[in-house]
Amino acid sequence: MSEQEQRLSIEEKMQQILKIIDDSALHITEVAAKTGLNTKTISQYAWRSDVRLHPKFQANRKKRVAALAQEGKTLDEIITEIGLGYGTVKKYLHKENIQVNKSSNPIKPRTRVCKRKPHIDELIAKGYILEEMAKTDGVTREAIRTYINRSGQYSFWRQQREAPITEQKNREEVTRQLISILKQRTLQLAYQESWAQGKTEEYFQSLHRVNKNPRPREKLVKLFEAYKKAEETGENTSFEEIGSVVGYKAPNVRWILNKVGITSLNFTKQYFPRNKRQNEVFIELIDLGLTKTDAAYFCEVTYSTVEMRMQRLGRKVPNARLIKQFSPNIERLTYRLASQVYEAQDLRFENTKIAKLLGVNSKVVDYAIEHRETIAPTIIKAIEIIRGSKPDVPYLQSARINDC
Repeated sequence: MSEQEQRLSIEEKMQQILKIIDDSALHITEVAAKTGLNTKTISQYAWRSDVRLHPKFQANRKKRVAALAQEGKTLDEIITEIGLGYGTVKKYLHKENIQVNKSSNPIKPRTRVCKRKPHIDELIAKGYILEEMAKTDGVTREAIRTYINRSGQYSFWRQQREAPITEQKNREEVTRQLISILKQRTLQLAYQESWAQGKTEEYFQSLHRVNKNPRPREKLVKLFEAYKKAEETGENTSFEEIGSVVGYKAPNVRWILNKVGITSLNFTKQYFPRNKRQNEVFIELIDLGLTKTDAAYFCEVTYSTVEMRMQRLGRKVPNARLIKQFSPNIERLTYRLASQVYEAQDLRFENTKIAKLLGVNSKVVDYAIEHRETIAPTIIKAIEIIRGSKPDVPYLQSARINDC
């Protein structure tokens, strides 16, 4: 074959390829199958002729989809005739803003076929956990989870997993009921023997966890016998006197007796009623802008007392209620600290000496003294709420002297 004939043959092939591309929406692999040429050869011919395969390929597809839609074809008929996927056809129709009718039996989107694993299916049917199945198959937990989802067995697997869990819960509930019955029977038999034996058994049953070194039962029986004897004789025996029988200290005796609901014989009231006036004072101080620490300082009570009262009263107090925050590395100025600064100032201490005595940065002391006219009235008002009378100075020194 001459060079001219070969050239004509190439040109004919190029024309044939271009005609196929223009007249259809076949992919480059489909064009190669029709012409019997390699995909690289087709790409080379298209490049020589300045033809872009993919944009034209998509444009032709869109044209064919639009043409079939105008002919009144349904969505499934278009999919069947063109041979494209459900999502691809829907995308083209959406871009062209074309509405088509769906058939009564629509074609579902193509799903990935999952190759079944009989040995894993057997474990799924038995309700095995992911870790056990993954160890058997030598893969990860997520690989097993993916297989269960793709094989459509997730609901079945969850159902199989619930069965042993429910069975385990039922066994635990039956066990709890049996233990409760045994405890009640044991307690009943102990009380039949003696009151002290019953209280001893009640004490052990009140413990929420097993102690590696429990209190000796014999000592507890003697302890309860000593309490019962003092109660019957009408003696106001203290915890310390009762505990001396078995060598227990008063706090331990009180704790043991409280576990079984026994009160002190020495005091008619162990817990005093809460001071309503004190609660009102706490609320007024918090509303004034003081922190819980400030309120505890000026009321001369512990911080936990204020904290507990505020919780019981349902009052939430912001943590960052400060007069001044200088920087994260320098102390914060509170009303408590300001009151101490003013007390030292009135005693004619220098600023640097005050800072050293209180263990704070000198900037805090300088700021408190500089703004005394605005800070001191709040402290005076707080002391007035607590004492019932307005003090002359913004600190508790005079009040403490009078109290003493």
